[in-house]
Amino acid sequence: MGIHGVDASEHVKLSNMKFLYEQLQSADKILNF
Repeated sequence: MGIHGVDASEHVKLSNMKFLYEQLQSADKILNF
C-alpha cells in the first residue's frame, strides 16, 4: 500500500508539471502575440 501511495503522488506531481508547462506555453504565446 505504501508504494502505491508514492506512485499516486508521483503521478499527481507529473500531471501538475505537465499542466503548468502547458500554462506557461500559452502564456508565452499571449505575450509574444
